[in-house]
Amino acid sequence: MTEADHDVPASDACGCDRNRGEKKNLISFIAACIFVPVYAYSHIDMSHHFLSDVCLGTLIGYLICAAVSEAFLKAAERNTQN
Repeated sequence: MTEADHDVPASDACGCDRNRGEKKNLISFIAACIFVPVYAYSHIDMSHHFLSDVCLGTLIGYLICAAVSEAFLKAAERNTQN
């Protein structure tokens, strides 16, 4: 590989369509936004969890997701700068 090969974004290098990935991300996000409240409600309705348990679990899951996403974005930014 030459030095110029490192300047090509991964999506362009593999011939991937960036818009297709964004569309899949949006569909996945919408599906999760529908699934999570329904799943949470079913656990409350069946008396498996209290509302506070579900809310705290959602908050913990969000914080973990945000931390991991931030770490990946920082790593990707460092890779593109080098």
